[in-house]
Amino acid sequence: MASIDTRFWGVIVHLDQGEGCFAAMGLPAGELALAAIPVWGPLIVAAVKLHKAWIAANTGDQGVDLHFNWAGFLHFVGRRGNPFTCS
Repeated sequence: MASIDTRFWGVIVHLDQGEGCFAAMGLPAGELALAAIPVWGPLIVAAVKLHKAWIAANTGDQGVDLHFNWAGFLHFVGRRGNPFTCS
């Protein structure tokens, strides 16, 4: 179950293993919709894919912690538990 902790610099979103894998896999239809944005679409899709790969590489068997600053930027992804490969 996802939970959120606040810090002076932003928030930490704690995801369990299943939620972390979902965040890493995402929905391909969402990427297609983002790609339709005329000028920025391809750049946004590339950023989303980069973040999804970062989350997938750091998802553990107990989950993953996503650190966001107050501007909404993901600046750290922390593994909880042993490395786990999402399938």
